Amino acid sequence: MDAHNRTFHASQKACCDRMIPLQCTPLRDAIARGEHFNYSHFADCSDQLTILAHDPAPPWRFGNRRSIETRGEVHPMYKAALFDLDGTLVNSERKNREAWARLFRQHQVPYDDSVLRGFTGRPAQEAMADHVASFGGYSVDELCAEAAAYAALPEMPAAETVEGAMELLHQLHRLGVPLGVVTSGPRDYAEPALTTLGALRLLDVLVTADDVSRGKPDPEGYRAACSALKVEPSEAVVFEDAPAGILAAKRAGMFCVGLTTTHEAEALTEADVLIKNLAEVRWPTIGPRPVPDQGAARASAQSVM
Repeated sequence: MDAHNRTFHASQKACCDRMIPLQCTPLRDAIARGEHFNYSHFADCSDQLTILAHDPAPPWRFGNRRSIETRGEVHPMYKAALFDLDGTLVNSERKNREAWARLFRQHQVPYDDSVLRGFTGRPAQEAMADHVASFGGYSVDELCAEAAAYAALPEMPAAETVEGAMELLHQLHRLGVPLGVVTSGPRDYAEPALTTLGALRLLDVLVTADDVSRGKPDPEGYRAACSALKVEPSEAVVFEDAPAGILAAKRAGMFCVGLTTTHEAEALTEADVLIKNLAEVRWPTIGPRPVPDQGAARASAQSVM
């Protein structure tokens, strides 16, 4: 059957496998009313409207918010924005990776890049617990303390602010959007890092590894942040750079924007949309970055307000 002759309802799963460009002002109203519609009924309309019509959760139905994908932008309403810290607001992953690599080298424990990636976005103790048996009698706490000492050495790579991070935080703060950070780091690391960044005073909630019993990819941290902000998970958008964090957000039932600041796009396929850095966010619009193997719906620009 020709995709242009398929009938859709705004609350139903769409059934075609590509983006369909339409000339369609009335269609916008049809979707807004939640009516059934047929693409062929609107073929001669004058305004450009692009419907993303293959995603299992159609992008015009994020949560329970009605939205339209027009001129490349989807317009749901979100009430809060949550951010990871390392790799999302501040890029300290080079320093952290080198600290873990030095720990493995000092103890003559073999490692490769996949081992180091396993520490990204997870609480240090939980990640180290996966390898402690190889370290001949040392405890997880001892090894984490040693890695932290390496990270503090002056010759280690310096942390850098992710492009667009502070501009976006200030913009959202001015707009009155509740803000939070959910990090796998401990509070005694997160608070000084956010203070140096100038971001701590802008936040409404900070959830650290000290505040949860299970770290990412468990959704506990993001659910706790939503509870503190008095919003439903479906009413918040998350910005994350690591697979564990993205998975935590999705398990919490949240829309997640993936940043390719520390991982290749192929590692972030669970994200709803990918961007290079936070400079690509012009609230309420997030610039397009295709998510590999997730189809045209995830390649489109998304809007978060």
